[in-house]
Amino acid sequence: MNTRSGTRFIAFGVLLTALAACAAPQAKPASHSGTKAVTVDGARHKGYTSIRSLAADSTVVLIAKAGSQTAEIDHRVPFTTTTMTVISVVRGNAPNTFRLRQLGSADSADTPVAQQGSTYLLFLQPFELQPGVPVAPDLFVTVGASSGMFQQQGSTFRKTDPDAQELAAVITEAAVRAIDAGGTA
Repeated sequence: MNTRSGTRFIAFGVLLTALAACAAPQAKPASHSGTKAVTVDGARHKGYTSIRSLAADSTVVLIAKAGSQTAEIDHRVPFTTTTMTVISVVRGNAPNTFRLRQLGSADSADTPVAQQGSTYLLFLQPFELQPGVPVAPDLFVTVGASSGMFQQQGSTFRKTDPDAQELAAVITEAAVRAIDAGGTA
C-alpha cells in the first residue's frame, strides 16, 4: 500500500468513528441556575393525547410510592431504577413492590424521574428487550416515557411530563376510578 492510499484509509476510518460517535444516544451536561443538570435526548415511539389512550396501552395502572433508587449508565445514557411500593392497583396485576426503570436521572433537567418519598399514578408495561419477553417479573416502564407518570398533590395527580401538552394537567380521584371502569378519565 502506498503512503497516499494509507493516509486516505486512515482518514476514512477516523471519519467513520466520528460519525458513529455522533449518532449514539448521549447524555449532555446542561447548566441551569448554577446547578448540575443533564439533558437527555430520546425519542418517543408514540405520543399520547388522552388518559384513555395511556390506559389502553398499559398492562397495569396503579398508585405507588417511590423508595430507594439506583442510577446506571447504559451506552452513555443515564437510567434510574426506583423501587416502588404499591398503594392501590387501578387495573391489571402487579407485585406489592416492583422496580420502575426510567430514562434519565435526578440530574436530568428535561426527563422527570420518580422522586423518593413521592406518590404517583403510573401507567405501566413490563420492561422488555424483545417483544413479549419481560426482562423480569417485577421490572416495569411507564407508557409513553414520562407521559405515564402523574405525581400526587393532595387529592389529585399532576402530570410530570412538560412535553405531553395534550394530556390533562391534573387527574382527579374520580377520573382515576373511571380508568378502572373503562371510562374516559
